[in-house]
Parts: sequence; C-alpha cells; structure tokens
Amino acid sequence: MAQRPQIPLSAATASGDPPEGVRHPRRWTVENAVTIEVNGTKVWDEEDERSLPAVVLQMPPHVARHLACILDDWTTICDILESARPVDERDLARMLHEAAQTADALREPTAGDAGVAGA
Repeated sequence: MAQRPQIPLSAATASGDPPEGVRHPRRWTVENAVTIEVNGTKVWDEEDERSLPAVVLQMPPHVARHLACILDDWTTICDILESARPVDERDLARMLHEAAQTADALREPTAGDAGVAGA
C-alpha cells in the first residue's frame, strides 16, 4: 500500500441554511477528504430506545481503511492496558474495512489504474 504524504489537519465549516431543528454548523470538512454532517437524518439508538439525530460521515475508501486500522489498534491497546472502560471497536473496524473494499470495487478505472491491474 502506498504511503500518503502527511498533511496537517485542516477542518472547515460549510455555510448554508440548516434543516429545521439543526443549528449551525451542520457540515464540516476535514483534510478535504472527510465530510461530517448533521443533516436532520435520524437513527435508532438501542441504549436510549429512541430515534436520535445522526452524524453522517462520508470518506474515501483509503480513509475508511485507515480509520478501521486505528479502531482495531485502539481496541488492542485498551485490552492490553485493561482499560476501566471496556472498548471493543472491532465490529466497526471490520465493517469500515468491508465498506472500503466495496467502494474500491465500484470505483471506475482511471488511466493510471491500467498499469496496476496488470501487475
């Protein structure tokens, strides 16, 4: 896997009118690659047993894979240190990795991919 150059973290807040009930800011962009948004979508929360506002993440496959590795490593570190807070993010890590593979499979080939496919 090719190493990506280290780029300083940059985050920007997008402007615009938020949906009803959503306060500014509602969309953030990190490193020009990840979009984090609170857009009024709801998800069911098992712990609260009710519908709650969703935090929506959009990222390219390589970022999802990197985040999956971090979550897996974090779980291992917490296991080793016997953290007071039980942490097991391996299911989320696995699903992020699988989603990255699925997104890679859907990607349209570019001119630069031709040489890689034949290797």
